[in-house]
Amino acid sequence: MTEPRKYRAQPINPTHAGEDGFVYGWYIEQYFTPNSNRYFIFPNNREGKFLDQFIEVKKDTIGQSTGLKDKERYAEVYEHDQYRGKESGTIYTVVFKDGKYSLEYDAPTSGHPPIIFYHDISYALHNLDLEYRGTIHDKEGE
Repeated sequence: MTEPRKYRAQPINPTHAGEDGFVYGWYIEQYFTPNSNRYFIFPNNREGKFLDQFIEVKKDTIGQSTGLKDKERYAEVYEHDQYRGKESGTIYTVVFKDGKYSLEYDAPTSGHPPIIFYHDISYALHNLDLEYRGTIHDKEGE
């Protein structure tokens, strides 16, 4: 059986965040009534042990681990991570579309939808000259 992939998100209360501004663990959506759902991460610590609390998180920051690690930092790659082409300067964002993780970048002409660059994210992360930039949620990434 495959281990389920964990999630990360920014907590509503920033005091619950780690150094990088996120909390990591399993994702839970609590349904109340239409348009009143709440979103939680059941966190685990670095040793993989679950903590005894649910942490409410911002819905738009929830991202799942791709199960991959990047070649420079050997850190887990999550949905919403961003990488920059070292030569081109192009910013690529990790997205989940059509049942798989891909790298996407903005079309050079305004008014066009984003372009899916690589459907094989594993190849792109390990063979292209990319550097980690942060996430779409980082202040310095805006």
